[in-house]
Amino acid sequence: MGGREGNRVLVTGMGILAAGAASAPELGRILEGDSPPGPVDITAFEVPPTGGVPEVAFELTDFEITDYLESIKSYIDRTSALACAAAKLALDDAGLAAAGEEGRPEVGLAYGTCWGCLDSMELFFHKVKEGNPRLASPLPFSHSYANSPAAVLSIEFALRGFHTVSSSGWNSATIAVSQAAEAIRRGASPAVLAGGSESGSHGRFMHLLGKGMIGEGGCFLVLESAESAAARGARPLAEIIGWGSGSAGQGAAGDKLCSECMRASIESACADGGVDAASVAAYCGCASGVGAVDAAEVHGFADFAGRPEGEARALAISPYLATGLVEGVSGAFAAALGVLVAREERGPVAVGTLDPGGSAAALVIGPVEE
Repeated sequence: MGGREGNRVLVTGMGILAAGAASAPELGRILEGDSPPGPVDITAFEVPPTGGVPEVAFELTDFEITDYLESIKSYIDRTSALACAAAKLALDDAGLAAAGEEGRPEVGLAYGTCWGCLDSMELFFHKVKEGNPRLASPLPFSHSYANSPAAVLSIEFALRGFHTVSSSGWNSATIAVSQAAEAIRRGASPAVLAGGSESGSHGRFMHLLGKGMIGEGGCFLVLESAESAAARGARPLAEIIGWGSGSAGQGAAGDKLCSECMRASIESACADGGVDAASVAAYCGCASGVGAVDAAEVHGFADFAGRPEGEARALAISPYLATGLVEGVSGAFAAALGVLVAREERGPVAVGTLDPGGSAAALVIGPVEE
């Protein structure tokens, strides 16, 4: 498969960490019709009296970064910690030692997040808001940027070479995976750790009031050229065939335009990979729990596939039941689910995310051809 010349892009490892799934088999329970653990009472922060808003979330209540990495000894933002844990799982799954091993290919990084490190930002500015800026600690400030997790990941896992950070709303991780795939296709890197993370925080919760059931977690895929994977005897899980994006232009101008940019992004990804609509076996999307966004997402896929919306909806699968609303990292979770579906269906799967601001991004994932 593949519509353009260049290196084939294989998925050789996945790291999944969410409230309802801590591994690929656990995420795969969605495909079997099982219900992962649901939302729980929020413990990470005090929920303000909002009236009628659920005080529950898809929260990783027992998460400790030291369960994954003993090297983390000092302060680390939760968004970065979730990224590190998921990255460790992905690198281990791919057979790549965390701190490097002899013969290990150079591994790059493509990281995506919508919100970044809000906890650290709020911690730093707390003293500033109190009128005591000189008492604000510089330590959380250095951890408060959207690209701070990428810096931590690079140091912790000795990731060198190609690097990129995407903070593009709900499409962030989808774009990160696309950029990683493009880097491998063009020969800029033999392997790239691609995905993202999103953590629960007071500020994010307040922004999302009434919009969906908030979740948190991290998810990474190890993408690798076929040559690199073969050289080290890695077993490929699936192949990234194509990628693309679509936009409604000047912001969100209604659900119709959002569904059109969703259709355009899937169409672009399929054209990039030389895949026709009739051969697409399924669609893995965000299914954010936000009604208008979800409807536009499925409608866009239906338009692309030329199928009745009911039939298209039956082909649509989402990690939402395991993750909740995870905005910027939703594309990585959807891609991981897409890998599982492509292997099961033995056919190409469209993966897409839709940002309420009027933009979308998509991937096409297929089974590995021998």
